Amino acid sequence: MPHKYNAEAPFGVSTEMAKQFMEVAFSRNIGILRPSEQALLARSTVAIPGLGGVGGLHCLSLARTGLGGFHLADPDNYELVNCNRQFGATMPHLGASKQAVMAEEIRRINPYAAIRNFPEGLNGTNLDAFLDGVDVVVDSLDFFAWDIRKLLFNTARRRGIPVVTAAPLGFTSSILIFTPDSMSFDDYFAVDDSLDTRECLLRFAVGLAPRGLHLGHIDAGRVSLDHGQGPSLAVACLLCAALATTETI
Repeated sequence: MPHKYNAEAPFGVSTEMAKQFMEVAFSRNIGILRPSEQALLARSTVAIPGLGGVGGLHCLSLARTGLGGFHLADPDNYELVNCNRQFGATMPHLGASKQAVMAEEIRRINPYAAIRNFPEGLNGTNLDAFLDGVDVVVDSLDFFAWDIRKLLFNTARRRGIPVVTAAPLGFTSSILIFTPDSMSFDDYFAVDDSLDTRECLLRFAVGLAPRGLHLGHIDAGRVSLDHGQGPSLAVACLLCAALATTETI
């Protein structure tokens, strides 16, 4: 049964074509997922702030599980330096909006996906709208985006929304899940408003992987907290997407 890609088609349209599409496109998930679980995913919405190395891959892996709704936020455009790890960073997409490219990629997989776009990126004024109707947040903000990450985690907690975060670390990944009933973001990372951003980032880095087993893979001279730069590999981003998608499901 052929299905023409339609960038405007909303998820959840009560048509026989939409029903048939969903049943066939994600039928190979059944046997690992139950039909009722697949249906639940189709009715669920994730928020993905940041669509770079990990965020872009989160979009694809979640779309292929049959997730029905996405809130996507990223203000940046693709640059040549992104090509080592970011799915959307291809020659045709250089200079293009990451948010627009990944929304298109999701709909190429599922033309009935419901996508709410935040091309201005995540900020204090649109955070509540970004979280409206969301079941899970899959954090993929840049490591150095400290202020908005802290606000996101704390706001999601107040609204009863779990947050999954996976960090690419050398050749591997760490995974953390914060729920409304778990230790808070501030308590786990031991941060408060009295600390400067540099100290908060250091505590964030330690909290992501307390034993630091990845540090032997990384040249510390290539990490700059002041300039917001550090090395990352595609293999670690792929691991992040696999872990974060598993926890989201």
